[in-house]
Amino acid sequence: MCDRALAELQTLPEQHRQVILLRIIQGFSFREIGEIMGLSISHVSYRLNQALREMSRRLKNAGLT
Repeated sequence: MCDRALAELQTLPEQHRQVILLRIIQGFSFREIGEIMGLSISHVSYRLNQALREMSRRLKNAGLT
């Protein structure tokens, strides 16, 4: 499952992939991510939510959740 999730992550749009990597993999705070990406904290939260929903949808379609 991990390999499939990583493969799906690579197909996400850059902005979604980046926010997932910064938050979940590297553990940055929303404020830190906002500074890195030039976004408000609320926009970081929005992008992360959208990215995780898309990942969830893709993994469900692949029968992995």
